[in-house]
Amino acid sequence: MDDLDRRLSLKRHGENLLRDIDETKDILSSASNWGVADIFLKSGLISWVKQGKIRKAEARMKEIQRNLMSFKGELERINFDVREISMFESFIDIFFDNLFIDIFIQSKISNKIQDLDKLENQIKNIMKELSLYE
Repeated sequence: MDDLDRRLSLKRHGENLLRDIDETKDILSSASNWGVADIFLKSGLISWVKQGKIRKAEARMKEIQRNLMSFKGELERINFDVREISMFESFIDIFFDNLFIDIFIQSKISNKIQDLDKLENQIKNIMKELSLYE
């Protein structure tokens, strides 16, 4: 594979990662909105919807983690220093439902959105450095 092919592959991987990150942040924002409603309304249906959103976000984050490993592999092939790319921990699956847990979950959702923002910026910076992103 020549340099142009590698760069095109990197660009494709990076763009896919950025799209996945953006979609996952949307899911987490939705889960957060449902979480706020859950704190104030204490509805089993609202908790169920919120947990569904969290499970969907968990699955997407695992996919992002796999895609990130592939992206890092592509970067290593061109001798790019990948130490700056942070790996984020997995979401904790919590099935208890009370006010303290709901507030804790809201905090975890906010932290994950911040983690995704940082990862998104790291990928954009790498792509800019490699002239793959405008």
